[in-house]
Amino acid sequence: TLFNPYFWIHTDLPPAIEDEHARCHHLRETFSQLPPVHRDTLEFLMFHLSRIQDRKKENLMNAKNIAVVFAPTIMRDTDIEREMTDMQARNDVVEFVIEHSEEIFGQGLGGGKQSLEGSVRS
Repeated sequence: TLFNPYFWIHTDLPPAIEDEHARCHHLRETFSQLPPVHRDTLEFLMFHLSRIQDRKKENLMNAKNIAVVFAPTIMRDTDIEREMTDMQARNDVVEFVIEHSEEIFGQGLGGGKQSLEGSVRS
């Protein structure tokens, strides 16, 4: 199923890594273990969500608010108890990825966040 590749990566959330650069490197390595189509989809989604939060003054959706909405879908767990207890940690990870998508994914599939500029009306 679609979610199976995520289970083994996110069963244990990464340990607290204080250094932002090291955390980005850890997430880049983790995401590289996903099947390419899932990784590419995640990358595109994160760049899109980053663009949304870039316009937070207009839409009131900062990275934290976006993470609250998307984290439960992006980072699922098969154990419902764990789903509830790890909620804040999952939100924090998704918020971090949104805020650091350029460093985590680099320029990505088609030039990163900037490549979305031409494909979506401002």
